[in-house]
Amino acid sequence: MTVTARRLPLAVAALLALVLVGCDAVAGPTPPAVAQACTPLDLAGPDGRPVDISGAWSGNDGGVYYIKQIDSCVWWSGLSDFEGQVPGQEWVMTFRGTLGSDGVLHGEFVDVKGTNPGSGTMTIRIRAEEREGVVVTELHREASTGHTIGVTFWQRRTIEPTEPAEPTEPTEVPTPADTPLPSESPAGDETPPITLPPG
Repeated sequence: MTVTARRLPLAVAALLALVLVGCDAVAGPTPPAVAQACTPLDLAGPDGRPVDISGAWSGNDGGVYYIKQIDSCVWWSGLSDFEGQVPGQEWVMTFRGTLGSDGVLHGEFVDVKGTNPGSGTMTIRIRAEEREGVVVTELHREASTGHTIGVTFWQRRTIEPTEPAEPTEPTEVPTPADTPLPSESPAGDETPPITLPPG
């Protein structure tokens, strides 16, 4: 084996290391996990329980908003929800914001529907108050910049409870053991034997 042949694996390893370093330089540092960017939030409602706005909300612009809150981080997907149309037919909006301990949400939105492009910022205040023994949470837009948007107010969507259906008696279906085969005759129905003429 020559000296050059012995050095070939070292040269390949060195080249690979340079390529990996170059990739890191182009790609940049790995972004932190989302959970690390969301800080614990000290925000409670009038009942002392932590405020959590995760869930489905209705906007006064005829849209439905699916909101997710993790600590101080808030995301949503908003879709137009007009009668006679499929959700999102007119517009689809995404939002990413940060909620403070003062109950104010600051964030950025973008309409991802090509027929209604636009982006901007929103400032939203969370109002939680007790009404007739029930804590009611509402979202109120206080300011916005950029693309004109119609929504200024959100309420939680509620689903009316439905009455449970009355139980019905199961229908009896005959089992194969109860069904006579075509070659069998029911009891009491004797079939006369077939007599063949003499050959």
